[in-house]
Amino acid sequence: MSHVRSEDKSTRARRNDCRKGRHTYGESQHVGAGIVRQVCDVCSAVTIDLTSADELRVPVLRSKSSILDMTAQQSEA
Repeated sequence: MSHVRSEDKSTRARRNDCRKGRHTYGESQHVGAGIVRQVCDVCSAVTIDLTSADELRVPVLRSKSSILDMTAQQSEA
């Protein structure tokens, strides 16, 4: 049945393909910073491509103990 186009397959056959790792991904979505995301149209599995992601030029140093401290600081300013 490999000659049948994926859109012509039944829902059950398409779910079977997903279980076997043969997903039907939709259009690529550019998330930002070179990250590309795709979602399977059948089972909603997500794949993230980081091959063209931007590298940091300097390491990120965290001066606050938690993310809540960082948000409180920005709301006061």
